[in-house]
Amino acid sequence: MEKTQESSHDSCSRRDWKDLDRDVLIKIYKRLPRKDLVKGAPLCCSSWYFASKDPCLWKVVNLRYWEPVKGSDDWWKETHSVKEILDFVINRSQGLLTQIKFPLRSSVDDLLYVAQ
Repeated sequence: MEKTQESSHDSCSRRDWKDLDRDVLIKIYKRLPRKDLVKGAPLCCSSWYFASKDPCLWKVVNLRYWEPVKGSDDWWKETHSVKEILDFVINRSQGLLTQIKFPLRSSVDDLLYVAQ
């Protein structure tokens, strides 16, 4: 009996995280900050990358405090313009974007761009 429990434990510890069901991944991703959804989880493996592109994850986006900071270790903020970030969000949402909080330094052109 002990042997059965041991082999059962071994099979659990060998579970491959890349095989996690897509619906489960999406539920987890909904709880992540957008930053982690962009530059963390999708870099793990291809199945996690494709799950991170699900448009339902990009319906509501808060970029309010996104601000590029020179010398920051946050390469995403330092190397991407507001327009590039907006392009990324619009593309990922595939037309499902329902709410967006713009970065504080957004222009009227940025607002009009997303409205189109």
